[in-house]
Formats: sequence, structure tokens, C-alpha cells
Amino acid sequence: MLNSLEIEEILSREGFKLKSNNKRAHGFEHEKLDWPIYVKMPSGNTKAPFVRDNPLVISPKLDDRKEAFSKIAGISVNLDGYYHNTNLNGYPKKINKGKDPISYGVDLGFDSDASLLYFIDLLIGAVSRKPSADESSDIEDAKKELADTSKTTRKALIEARKGQGKYRDELLDLWRLCSVSSFAMKEFLRASHIKPWRDSNNIERLDKYNGLLLNPILDIAFDRGFISFENDGAIIICSKYVSELSNMGISRHLKLKKVYPDQFKYLEWHREHIMRG
Repeated sequence: MLNSLEIEEILSREGFKLKSNNKRAHGFEHEKLDWPIYVKMPSGNTKAPFVRDNPLVISPKLDDRKEAFSKIAGISVNLDGYYHNTNLNGYPKKINKGKDPISYGVDLGFDSDASLLYFIDLLIGAVSRKPSADESSDIEDAKKELADTSKTTRKALIEARKGQGKYRDELLDLWRLCSVSSFAMKEFLRASHIKPWRDSNNIERLDKYNGLLLNPILDIAFDRGFISFENDGAIIICSKYVSELSNMGISRHLKLKKVYPDQFKYLEWHREHIMRG
């Protein structure tokens, strides 16, 4: 699980500004949120310089979403109560154990950078960076659109969402190997949409030019907006994560082996809506 110090580092990278540096809770603000979030600080009863037990605290305005948050992989939520602290400035108050009302919030924990980044995207509304692993939800959300197609087309659309079927075959024929690297093991190559399947219409979902064939590391980085590509194929790397991505073999010398004119509109969409600032 991420500790409080690790969470603060990621918040800073993602545009949150430290606004209150109280002893028991550090408050952070973001231009797209109208309320602060807090990171717990250790009490005087511990020698550890960080907190591991659900370190992030959000406004109880989101209390009705606790259950939904708890079902997201990698996120733990205190479903049985709240975190109470006088340093949660701006949060509502209620009686806890004492006689006087005290500020309270919903506290959460995260098992990895990825789960925290996904949660941050949810908070600030960057829904297009939702991880692509939840294919069943995407297909369920598109139920009405799929119902208006023939059985054959519907099957092709669902397979395209799963990176399978004719869509994958067309990408294999177009690229032969990874669109960026020399990785050539077909069993591991992922048929990835440039403009995500969930955001595309049915024509775009089956368009081979809306696809890249990527090795698993590049696929995850591209899907979550850590990298993107210019229309000339040059890679764009999120400046906040250059070091981490470099450790995974992602560097500025990488580029798309070829860019087709029909891909320009999809690459531009990805840069505008998914690429991290």
C-alpha cells in the first residue's frame, strides 16, 4: 500500500498544491476541485515518518460514492466510519467521541501508483484515462449502440474491444510487430485503440487506423496517457514521469515506425484528451 509520503509526491506531480501544512493532516488543492483533499500525518505515538492506514482523506460530499470506490481494484475505503480530525479545514463537522463536533472525511488507501492515479482522474474528471482493463463495463455501457447493429457487426465490435478477432488480425497485417519497438511476440502484443473504444463510434471502433500494436509496457503507458505521439510519429513523454518511464525502457528515441494520414485525427484526439500534462 502507498504511504502518506508516496501519496503526497504523486499529488504534487498531478497538479495539487499544498495549502495547509498542519501537524496531523496536510491539505492539497486542485484547480478542478472546489474542495481540498488531505493526507494524514503520523501522530506523536509512532516513530514512522508516514501513515499507511488509508492515508488519503476526501470530502464527505462523496459519501454516497464510498461503496463504488471500494469496488475499484487497488482502492480500499473505510466503509464502517470516517476519519475525524480538527485539521480538516472546510469539511463539515459532527460529534465523534467528544462533546464538540469535529471535522470528518472519507479515508482511502491505494495499493499502487496506478490505482491512485486512476482515482485522481475520477476526481478531476479525466474519465478518458480510465484503465482499459475494465472491458466488461465498456461493453455494458455501449449496450444500446451494440443492440442497433447486426449480429455479425456486434460480434466484431465486442471482439475489437477485447483486442481480438478481425480487428486484431487487421492490425497484425498492418504493423507485423510492435508499432514502436522491435518486440515481435504476437502472443504478448496488444491491439490498442488510439481513441479509446468507449469514446469511439462504431465506425471508429473497427477502423484499423484507430489502432496500434504495442508491447504490454507501451500499451499501458499509452492507455493511461503517460505517452502519446506526434503526427510525425515522435513520442511524447509526460515530463512528470520521465525517470520512471525510462526505467521501463521508454525514452525519447522511440517513435512510431510509420504514421498513416488516416491516423492523424485519432492521434490528435489522444493528445488532447488522454495525454497527461
